Amino acid sequence: MAGAFATLVPAAVFSFAWKLSEDITHVDRAKSLRTSQLPPNIKQHRVEFKASDGKKLIGLWTPAEDERGVVVLSHGRGSGKGWFMRNDEVSFLHEHGYSSFVFDYRATGESDGKHCTLGDFEQLELKAAVGQAQKRSSGPLAVWGVSMGATVAILVAAEIAGIDQIIAISPYDSFIETVSHHQRLSFKLPRWPMTFLACNLTEWHTGCDVKRVDAVRAASRLRNTRLMQVHCGKDIRAPEPVQRKNFESASGPKEFHLVPNVKHGNAFRDGGKIFRLKILSVLAQLKPS
Repeated sequence: MAGAFATLVPAAVFSFAWKLSEDITHVDRAKSLRTSQLPPNIKQHRVEFKASDGKKLIGLWTPAEDERGVVVLSHGRGSGKGWFMRNDEVSFLHEHGYSSFVFDYRATGESDGKHCTLGDFEQLELKAAVGQAQKRSSGPLAVWGVSMGATVAILVAAEIAGIDQIIAISPYDSFIETVSHHQRLSFKLPRWPMTFLACNLTEWHTGCDVKRVDAVRAASRLRNTRLMQVHCGKDIRAPEPVQRKNFESASGPKEFHLVPNVKHGNAFRDGGKIFRLKILSVLAQLKPS
């Protein structure tokens, strides 16, 4: 009896850790394809491009007349480029004179790939997207990211030149810490051994390296990029202590903005006129070089 129990418990732990890993990496493409119709005066151009590892990606370039700058929009895990059209960010930017480039990360929407890696391989894709925007505009450039997309924005801006501003809404701190936090939040599971197993299984079946996703460390290397970090007051997925870790680590010019009574990632949709005016004041700091 004791022998059977000793065999079943590790098997159950491993099985649940595998499920966690699958939950991390699997994205519902049908949901990520949902979008909304833009006003007829807004013209978009479909762009096919590749990340440096060969993954084919799909984006949309929306040029603005009398352009004041360009914004690359970096979506959260599984939400896809349609997030920024459903919530009107693309229309908002166009109305105020900013061109935008929005795209699907791997395994999401129309882009290639089988696995989301919570910000590891996604760094390759944001770098490629920034390159696509720079091909189409010589103006100053911002990256506006939400959740995973905000974390990736911090990671990439610490590595490459040319990103003048980050708007980071609800970024998490690291791959390991966000997996640990979400397994406690959803399943009340202990950090050991579940986080260790889930992360190692994810590395094994996707080829990613979870240690490369550390926004706290990356923020400390920001130099010439301004950071606007946005915390949603009702965010239980990336709560304020997590946000503060990123922000306090950041070097260079920065500001922390709280949007009260709003859930994870929804600062623009639910933050009202005050938040939209704040976004415009931040983007107004983009100046041609």
